Amino acid sequence: MKKKELISLIGEIDDKYIWEAERFSKEDNEKSQIPERPVYRHRWLKPLSLAAACLVVCTAFALLSHDWNGQDSAEKNQKQLPTLEVEQYMAKIAEPEKKRGNPVEERNHSPWSEDAEVDTLPVFENVAYAGGAEGDSASVSREILDQEIMTAAESAGLHVDEIRYIETGEDDDEITDENTQDSMGEDSKTGDNTQTESKASATACKAVADTDNGTIMTIGCRFTKIAYEEAQALPEEYTVEKTNLTDGKAEEITEYLLEQYGEMMGFANPKANVYCYYDEDGSAVWNFAGYDGCEELKDQIVSYNLKQIRFQLDEEGRLTDIVMMDKLACGKKIEEYPIISCEEAKTLLSKGEYIAGSQEPPSLENIESSGLVYLAGPECSLFMPYYAFDVRVEGEENELIRYNTYYVPAVREEYLDKMPAEEEIQ
Repeated sequence: MKKKELISLIGEIDDKYIWEAERFSKEDNEKSQIPERPVYRHRWLKPLSLAAACLVVCTAFALLSHDWNGQDSAEKNQKQLPTLEVEQYMAKIAEPEKKRGNPVEERNHSPWSEDAEVDTLPVFENVAYAGGAEGDSASVSREILDQEIMTAAESAGLHVDEIRYIETGEDDDEITDENTQDSMGEDSKTGDNTQTESKASATACKAVADTDNGTIMTIGCRFTKIAYEEAQALPEEYTVEKTNLTDGKAEEITEYLLEQYGEMMGFANPKANVYCYYDEDGSAVWNFAGYDGCEELKDQIVSYNLKQIRFQLDEEGRLTDIVMMDKLACGKKIEEYPIISCEEAKTLLSKGEYIAGSQEPPSLENIESSGLVYLAGPECSLFMPYYAFDVRVEGEENELIRYNTYYVPAVREEYLDKMPAEEEIQ
């Protein structure tokens, strides 16, 4: 290589490489002049020290979080859930035997099915608990009852003329002029402050409003019924006599009614729930109802059971009544509770751990259908989930299948005060 080319190449070398070469050259000279003991540098010592420190921290954390009574923290928190009482729901115990067509046709539009993946469900305290007194309901302010009635009247296009209040234990016939409200005209809205405050602070268990076409009744447990004096005709395409009803047509009618009146319940995504059973006389009883089809399955199950609107039609297919039930408005959530599977509930059913109106022991082979429901009557202090089993009764009547319904608590047994015993329900 020529001298000029060598100089040019040296000039292009980075300065840091020259500096490193010079440093190592000096170190080599020093080592050759001063002999010293060889030093063995173990590269694994530093990572090992770090791993040991991490182990100490993890061990300390585990010791602090461990429950020395034999349970870890998660299990301990779970066991702190309040214990629930299984109530003997008298309305269901006295439920009459029902009948279905033969063969049985599934008309229940419940969002729950046996293969649904639901591990927990909420339990609610009934703040409108009626204390088990038949026909009674909790007292609430008249102002709340007024609001329920006026909201229903506006949605139904009705004009309220007068509102009567019924106190607990009082019959409709006993209402006098002294405990009725004045006309709901403009004068009453601008009445004197003392009178308005007195009405708002007063309480009642029921309010009944007279309108220009029937009545509106509301109860403190958030049950409201619009009863038309003159039945409302539906559009021709949705008008079908009851004897000619089919499942498909009933669902179309319900969807139309939900479009017209679903806003009464504030449903974001109203879904139809149509089914039919036969009463003791063998007459078909159709249910035209709807609930809010929430995004989460758990919320759908709750809405389906605790917040529904139902429509009643006469023999000619005209609308006679609108019934609204909003148990969520009077339900105070206690907590989410672990629930058993449907198969586990069937095992409890076979052991007699259920509530039912029938004294006849159920047969698992005769189960026609199962569902996940809430028992939520005014005499229930808790709104709890139950598995409901429709069990076929041997023998047929007028080509109809007879069945009884049995209810098994869905909440796991360790969170219940006691399971229903067979001798208690017979």
